[in-house]
Amino acid sequence: PAGIDGTRPALLDQMGFGNCVLVRNSTVNMEVIGDCGVFFDKNNLELSLTDKMQYLIDNYNIVKSYKKQVTSRIKHYYNWEWITYFYEILFEKIISGEKPISYDKFLEKEKEFDIYNINQYVEKERINVLGVGVSPLNLNDTVQVLLKSRYNGISGYVCVTGAHGIIESLNDKILKLIHNKSLLTVADGMPNVWMGLEQGFANVGRVYGPDLMLEICEKTSNAINPNKNLSHYLYGSTPEVLKKIKYNLEKKFPGIRIVGLHSPPFKELEKDESNFIVSDVNKLKPDFIWVGLSTPKQERFMGEYINKFDTGIMIGVGAAFNIHAGLQKDAPKWIKESGFQWLYRLLQEPRRLWKRYSNIVPKFCYLATFQCLGIKKFKFDLSEPK
Repeated sequence: PAGIDGTRPALLDQMGFGNCVLVRNSTVNMEVIGDCGVFFDKNNLELSLTDKMQYLIDNYNIVKSYKKQVTSRIKHYYNWEWITYFYEILFEKIISGEKPISYDKFLEKEKEFDIYNINQYVEKERINVLGVGVSPLNLNDTVQVLLKSRYNGISGYVCVTGAHGIIESLNDKILKLIHNKSLLTVADGMPNVWMGLEQGFANVGRVYGPDLMLEICEKTSNAINPNKNLSHYLYGSTPEVLKKIKYNLEKKFPGIRIVGLHSPPFKELEKDESNFIVSDVNKLKPDFIWVGLSTPKQERFMGEYINKFDTGIMIGVGAAFNIHAGLQKDAPKWIKESGFQWLYRLLQEPRRLWKRYSNIVPKFCYLATFQCLGIKKFKFDLSEPK
């Protein structure tokens, strides 16, 4: 019950240890404990302290309840990464003349994406799209989860999946398992989004591969976040295309760290080629490994190499490589949101894509209809194929 104001490290320590805390009701102490601790009256110190101590001794269930609450509060409210990040934002707003925000307002925006909740997003119930589990996230959610994951050293792979990947998974149990065991499998296509909305996932949105790549690159560039510019590695396509992507991204996002490029042969990797890519990635330790091999080749690559790379998050983005190299025109926004981007791409590359879409589009439509009507059931399965 000291009379000197200021946040006390001893109080934070005890909250960090998960203990039920009893504090004098000074302004600072009450701000620290919120509704996760017990207080006694500063105007009636001895009597109030005695009463509250006896109250806690007589009610151990209440002590247990506060012990549970206090751990969550110290992690969520006194997270050092958040506090330093908040000060960066605060100073930037002051310098630019913008109105500063309070720490509580900052937390309201950030708290659902902190590291202690990352697993809730990763392990969250998924949308069942013909037996493939799709994460019920939109673009902004996906970016936040992936950035927070890398800031905290989490690795894995992300499948950016449209109807093509879903249909390929129907007859390929290994491919289906790769989708279902991913860090995230996000909806790269409006049909997957509509399936999510039909199943009650109100926040799901389209996560288009090229857009996801740009968002992550922007938020990890030196100009945007000088202290947290995570690194990137490009895998796929040809050496010329990779050089164009690197040049365009570095021009668009000054200070972005692209630490490696690798163009694999258009065949299955030989042992020495496989050893080289593993050695190169593990030596450079990139935070994001962008894989541009097209579906389902890129998903199989990620599924095979997830246990060989000891760093980073792999993200399969397919056509993003050609788009960001300036070799392929991206669809207008209204076409992306209409669900007819497949038709736009077909008109761009009819010789290459007509056979794929003549199979995928009708097959996905009638199977998805059967699933929605309950005529046919598709099991979400995480067991290894026999």
